[in-house]
Amino acid sequence: MKKNLIKALIIIFLLSFAISAFTQSRQAMITVKKVLWALKRYKHDSRVPSQIAMNKKIKAYCNYVFNIKYMGRQAIADNWSKLNYRQKREYDSLLFRIVNKIVYKDASRQLNDMRLTYRGVRRISSGLYKVLVDIYIISEKMDIKAEYILKQYGRFYRVIDIYFDGESLVQDYRVEFNRIIRNHGVEGNRNSLLNRMRRTLRKNVIDDARKKKRQKKKQQMKRR
Repeated sequence: MKKNLIKALIIIFLLSFAISAFTQSRQAMITVKKVLWALKRYKHDSRVPSQIAMNKKIKAYCNYVFNIKYMGRQAIADNWSKLNYRQKREYDSLLFRIVNKIVYKDASRQLNDMRLTYRGVRRISSGLYKVLVDIYIISEKMDIKAEYILKQYGRFYRVIDIYFDGESLVQDYRVEFNRIIRNHGVEGNRNSLLNRMRRTLRKNVIDDARKKKRQKKKQQMKRR
């Protein structure tokens, strides 16, 4: 009788563990589906009030799901100690603004040229999951295998890296940032890391301003 009770307790424990693991894996998948669905509906150039309001919500959601600070710190991990306090703060700020002003806009455009097939979720370790997605780029007739790496933070899941055909996005940036800092430094000349990031952001702001000005001129000409 006692043995049967112990067996029953072990079975219940194993079942509860399996259900918990399944629930966690499912939540990781849902997170990736939701964030890509949201990004696809982001319209950077829209002047429609309802879409502008929607864009703000999409950005807020994406900024939480994509752990920008964590990924950025990993990308510069080899050289982080070389930055002073001001440079560290500026690096975090520039990266966040580049993602918000440029990356989300490009990702939305690209997602609207893709077909996504969600293949499943794999548990890497405790609190770490890999969501597998097959990507088909319609205009180029190209297949890409993507892996979204998510870390569990309490009840929520955040993306901390993305692999495309086995290549880590964070690692690619780390190699590039290491090369730039090795050859040009963190700051001080035109091609240093922070100067490049400032220039990237400034160019995007100027391009957006020009585009808005052209659109305004077109509207004025139509009214005449």
